Amino acid sequence: GEGRVLRALGRGGAMDFWSLVESGELRRESSEYVPRFLAVLKILTNAGRYGVPPVESGAPVFYKAGLPGGVSLSTVARWSGVKVGELKELNPEVLRNRVPPFLSGYVIRFPTTRSVARVERVLAHSIRAKRRSYARRRPIRHRVKKGETLGALARRYGVSVSAIMSRNRIRDPRKIRPGRLLYIPAKRGSDRSS
Repeated sequence: GEGRVLRALGRGGAMDFWSLVESGELRRESSEYVPRFLAVLKILTNAGRYGVPPVESGAPVFYKAGLPGGVSLSTVARWSGVKVGELKELNPEVLRNRVPPFLSGYVIRFPTTRSVARVERVLAHSIRAKRRSYARRRPIRHRVKKGETLGALARRYGVSVSAIMSRNRIRDPRKIRPGRLLYIPAKRGSDRSS
């Protein structure tokens, strides 16, 4: 991994990959990886010279979009208008018909730009809805001013005195002091009693 390579570079004082290999700081499999990769790259860039047949140009075309972790392929199919079977064919690494739950922004392949646009539109709408919902539920911070009462604050913010008391662990509503920071819970329906 990257961390092991960086530690080996620090210990051995090597300035490049080849010096690092000579120092013996890397495992054998790691030290053989880069030369193999470079060999394959050279063969592919000079395929005719090495007798390798050219790669067919009829490779499938696909488009990508990032998805939240844990979403099922059937849901993605509904969002995109693409059949589940086609999604499975384009994304054989997705096991159990579900995007890995621990990864956010997991990239899935789609057959058309239109299907990607549909998915991105659904996700954008979902994100906006979550933000609006969170903003509605987030408590308001209020610094108590001289002369303010819980009853007046409850009327001002459209919540009950008991809701403010509960949110701020207040036992006696008459003992709020100027300068105290109160959290006013989000307004709920017609809960305007004081």
